[in-house]
Amino acid sequence: MPVPVPTPVAAVAVLWIAGAVLRVLRLGTQSFWYDEAVSAKLSSAPAWDLVTGRVRDLGNPPLHNLVLHGWAQLFGGGDIALRASSVLAGVLAIPLVFSVARRLIGERPALIATALFALSPVEIYFAQETRTYALVTLLALAGFDALLRALERPERWRWWAVYAVATALCCYGHYYAFFVAMGQVLFVLVYHRRRSHLVPMAIALIAAAVMYAPWLPSLYAQMTTKGNLSRSADSWYMHGAISPLAFAVGTTLIWKGMAAAPRMALAALALAAFGGCALYGLRALRDHRRERALLVLWLLFPVGMPLLVSALLFPFYTIRYGLVAAPAYYMLIAAGVAALRPKLKTAAVAAMLLTGGVSLATYFTIRVKHDWRGAAAWLDQHAQPGDLLLFDADFNELSYARYARGPQHHLRMLPGTGADRDHLMATEHAGIPLRDVGADLASQPRIWVISSDGDPAFERMWETRIGAGHTRGEAASFRGIEARLWTAEHASP
Repeated sequence: MPVPVPTPVAAVAVLWIAGAVLRVLRLGTQSFWYDEAVSAKLSSAPAWDLVTGRVRDLGNPPLHNLVLHGWAQLFGGGDIALRASSVLAGVLAIPLVFSVARRLIGERPALIATALFALSPVEIYFAQETRTYALVTLLALAGFDALLRALERPERWRWWAVYAVATALCCYGHYYAFFVAMGQVLFVLVYHRRRSHLVPMAIALIAAAVMYAPWLPSLYAQMTTKGNLSRSADSWYMHGAISPLAFAVGTTLIWKGMAAAPRMALAALALAAFGGCALYGLRALRDHRRERALLVLWLLFPVGMPLLVSALLFPFYTIRYGLVAAPAYYMLIAAGVAALRPKLKTAAVAAMLLTGGVSLATYFTIRVKHDWRGAAAWLDQHAQPGDLLLFDADFNELSYARYARGPQHHLRMLPGTGADRDHLMATEHAGIPLRDVGADLASQPRIWVISSDGDPAFERMWETRIGAGHTRGEAASFRGIEARLWTAEHASP
């Protein structure tokens, strides 16, 4: 008796459920790191201040913070509650991957692409993070889905309207959405040059621009603030080099502190399997030039353009920003897998399941984010009320403060500039001017120095300026964090 083959709807439903379960699994285990702490803090800001840009997230637009603001009003501001907004976006994106992929690479490869997205370690990771990336991916997929439907029937204006709204919202979600739109425009100009396509496309883009216009003053303010849009100043090129691997198996197979030989071997296997299938997918789609071109542009613009900006102007690329291009990568991989001979297909799928499984198991079983929850709980037990808590970076104090319950005074260290470059500069709160705190620290009996991925330059300055009058005391280490007590030589421990 033949085994019944599941319908595409049933297969997508199974993948949808599997993807949802993985995105909910152990949702509150990892504590918030800095970026999430920023989002959580902004979620409590007045909605009008977020809309007008009076309160903003440095180099990011406001949509995710607005969504989170409303979400927190309904479900609260706890770790799980806030992360659930990204979970929902990640889950809703799964069927959209199938809808877009079916139009570009066919039904069976589309199911493979949907499986890759639903089970992707990096997509699961960012669907469990209180940041904009899952939301932007959802909106980008909605935009591509609407654009493809509109190009099929250009006289149906409703899909052009959906495309305009999705594009505007995507740009409100993250600035990399502009690169996505640039790729879409180039695709239409090259492959759909008929008036019936170009006119409604132009109108849709004008409508998206009108919807986005209220944010332009805030965008200008962000762009003209020196260093505001810069990211990964010392490692953007490494982010670019590792993107094909990170999009496939995330950053929990190899990354900082996870570069042992077995993991390096698994990474090489993953790159061969996923990257090799993506390249083969380009070959398999040689008779579908339009579809292949759209996938290449989708992948090239949100990754290649920021890398070009990073090389020529200022550092601008990180893996998390480029994630909006990952669905195109999965579709190329899926086209390659579908075209492979049976034995090679079995080997490739086995390699993908093995390496992806190890990455997911790592994420779900060990702490991969900075453990501010654990550090705060330990310091609440060991720090005395009169102690000073000194953080080696401004942003670390914000992460710590989310979980801390103690009464201690906090100081945020920031690098001095100009004449203050060699001084210990700090502030109590964001927005308060920096001041030299060297004399204050020298007279402080007990100081807890809390560092995250410690800066050697700061540690040397600390030893030179303050360490001579203090002695090392107890210390504790947490994931990415170290807390150490320094006691003045004249003070009791």
